[in-house]
Amino acid sequence: MERTKYGVIVETLRKEILSGKWSSNPASFPSERALVRRFGVSRPTISQALQELRGQGYLLRRQGKGTFLTRTAQKISGAIGLIVPGNCYAEIFPPICHEISRLAQERGMSVVLGDVTSSSAETRARQVVSIAQKFAADRVAGIIYQPTELVAKVEDLNREALKVLDDAEVPVVVIDWDIVPSPLRSAYDLVGIDNFDAGRLLAQHMVDRGARQLRFLIKPNSAFSIRKRVLGAKSCVPYADKVEVTIDVSSKDEVSKLLKRRPRPDALICGNDTMAAHLLVTLRKLGVKVPDEVMVAGFDDVQHASLVVPSLTTIHQPCVEIARKAFDVLLARIVNPKAPVCAYYLPAPLVVRDSTTRKDFDVKETKKKGRKKC
Repeated sequence: MERTKYGVIVETLRKEILSGKWSSNPASFPSERALVRRFGVSRPTISQALQELRGQGYLLRRQGKGTFLTRTAQKISGAIGLIVPGNCYAEIFPPICHEISRLAQERGMSVVLGDVTSSSAETRARQVVSIAQKFAADRVAGIIYQPTELVAKVEDLNREALKVLDDAEVPVVVIDWDIVPSPLRSAYDLVGIDNFDAGRLLAQHMVDRGARQLRFLIKPNSAFSIRKRVLGAKSCVPYADKVEVTIDVSSKDEVSKLLKRRPRPDALICGNDTMAAHLLVTLRKLGVKVPDEVMVAGFDDVQHASLVVPSLTTIHQPCVEIARKAFDVLLARIVNPKAPVCAYYLPAPLVVRDSTTRKDFDVKETKKKGRKKC
């Protein structure tokens, strides 16, 4: 029973420290006598709990003066801000934000999600700068930032928002893609996937499935992550100059014109699964069979990929792992703002489904392999 009480005390005090309850006056942390009265336990139990919190780096004891918060505890207490424009239009960001919020709640920290919800990309870009200013004024403990996309001069907009946070000395971790084009690297920690390798892996799969004219479909002003995927796809084919196509996949006219080009495309990769799902609808309206006439694939593997017909071959985004890594990296950056900047690329496996599974091709390949074995 005493051990159970001790564990409750440790968890309660740790959450209070992380929530910022004691950070306004680090010298005000309660004495052992006050904690004995508060929790109704013995002094040895309180001493043991405080000893564990000291071992975890939250508290320090000064002989004859009492118990105080460490500098580390002061830095990581308070709210974490999320600036994630993609939360309102991309499938991967809601689960990432949810997991970050859950992790913060476990540790007694609060999360403030910036309201970047406009359907207009230009408006979202302005909202990002405004929210950065608010978070800087509120002195949040740190920021997890998804760069703005789908607007012109996107580098300038991201730099403007991040300069506000830099001037306020608010630590930042960037998720999904960097604010500068590859091979450049910014001055911020980055957590995401290796987009070049993901593009290469998906394109190579389609080539192995018989694709002879692959195209990568993108939107105007796409994120640097999409462009790295395009580069990865281009690395797999000799006709690299023809691979990238900017198109509205919901337009029957534009998709029809694309399929009438010579040589005719027989494999289409989209920047994400949402875009690929819209493309499937358009192809169905045009009477184009997937995958027999043209293979289709996307990226993310969150919801759309397994629900559409045919189900989508895609690259799996490790949303929960991205959230956990970004959270841990941000806490480390808060504690040590001078540490070297790092990029963390998490595994993103290929998920093969019906949209690239050609039965006739698979039968032929099986026969070829059978002949080779004889």
